[in-house]
Amino acid sequence: MGTTISGATGIDKVQDGTIVNADINSSAAIAGSKLVMPTGSVIQTIQFSGTASRTISASTSAWVSHFSLSITPISTSSKILIQATVPVLLTGNSNMCRAGFRIERGSTTIWNTDDFREQYHFRNADGEGNVIQNVIYLDSPNTTSATTYTWQGSMMSGTGLYMMSKAEGSNMVLQEIAG
Repeated sequence: MGTTISGATGIDKVQDGTIVNADINSSAAIAGSKLVMPTGSVIQTIQFSGTASRTISASTSAWVSHFSLSITPISTSSKILIQATVPVLLTGNSNMCRAGFRIERGSTTIWNTDDFREQYHFRNADGEGNVIQNVIYLDSPNTTSATTYTWQGSMMSGTGLYMMSKAEGSNMVLQEIAG
């Protein structure tokens, strides 16, 4: 038989550790923010699901977005582990070909290739070069608001920069890690 607890007469009868899992209704919705996870625990994982290939066909100083993924942290002390893989093709015609990549959180650059846009380059070559760009980065967004991460590319010289679609291997995973 259950005990009714009232603030006036019975609250002092509740002892620490006396409520067990069996006492909680199976339909009870307990907010994730109420759970205490050990530091380093994975709280949630989000993976981006598909996008078309993105092509830059003229040299530019502008950054072009390829895909974005959002996550809403449950705590301001959480970290976001970003893992991104993007197959890239850079084409040229007997000159130096240069391209670079970055990841933005909102409108803030959090990871880039030294902002020289030369992370990927080759010289004096007709044709094309292929690379799989991999990034692993741990971010500290310090927010519980929806946070968007965007993969971007820029071609400083060459005839084409192709950031491939998910079907060809592009992938981004965001994991919230307890801080």
